[in-house]
Amino acid sequence: AFTRNEAGQFLTPLPIINFLVNIVNPKRNERVMDPCCGIGDFLSIAFINSLRSDEYKLDDNNLYGFELEQNMTTLATLNMLLNGDGLSKINYDPNLGSIVNKYGVGNPYKIIKLEPEINQTGDWSKRNDGAKLLKFDVVLTNPPFGDDRSWEPKTNYEKGVADCYETWKLIKQKRIDLGIIFLENAIQILKDNGRFGIILSNSIASIERWENIREWLCQKIRLVAIFDLPEKVFAETDTNTTIIVGYKPPKDKLKELLQSNYSVFTKEIKEVGYEKRTLKRNVFFKPKFQFDENTHEIKIDEEGKPILEEELSDVIKDFKTWS
Repeated sequence: AFTRNEAGQFLTPLPIINFLVNIVNPKRNERVMDPCCGIGDFLSIAFINSLRSDEYKLDDNNLYGFELEQNMTTLATLNMLLNGDGLSKINYDPNLGSIVNKYGVGNPYKIIKLEPEINQTGDWSKRNDGAKLLKFDVVLTNPPFGDDRSWEPKTNYEKGVADCYETWKLIKQKRIDLGIIFLENAIQILKDNGRFGIILSNSIASIERWENIREWLCQKIRLVAIFDLPEKVFAETDTNTTIIVGYKPPKDKLKELLQSNYSVFTKEIKEVGYEKRTLKRNVFFKPKFQFDENTHEIKIDEEGKPILEEELSDVIKDFKTWS
């Protein structure tokens, strides 16, 4: 509660995290990153889900996260420990977090910063200081987004950091939706053939204001899937949200794909298995079960357990069949 009240951070419900982890499917020997990791649920569920077999088991030395504040980082570290992971790297910096701080190659690992004098816009791996950007196989994240969470660089330093982002130069405005900044961040820190899943305001995916951002996105990655989520998925906001999934082919392969008019998996999800309720000004999620209109009772499965009213499981199956 202290974090939500003081920093306005919104925790992602576990059913949505589990859904996205199953769609993107991080597995053995892959390096996974969440640049807005909160309490580390994307990382912990990715690790837990990978334990289903040795073929998929993630190396917990390959899990990385970043945050804005120390308290959140402590909770994320504890979360990982309680779920059997003791080697993940989770760091914080109250000054722009992973907008400016990147993991660098090294043993032990390094934290390197974006600086306009060092970095070239459009390819952060090109630096003149000899430092090497660490790149990831998978990025999973739910960054801050929406007009009320826009970023307006004010100091010369912040303006310099913003200039390292192609999307910042594209919008030609004084402020930018942070979701766009973290979308570019996810793509920049991916390896070739790496893949990502990100939760954003659906305005980024749909309205005319961000059309040039979508055009930029499609020139950078192979768009794989778009999932529209229902209203009131998150406790603290009613912003409509969209999940974007993609992967980053090498440039020559991407050029071929753009010429081939490739297909994209799309789905509007209406039921997620829970509903948002408020009791004594506290917001919580209540499980939503399937209802039999004939018996006026909750439906149960073969094991006698109530069946959730959710489409996520079927969408995962449909997506994997389509893939």
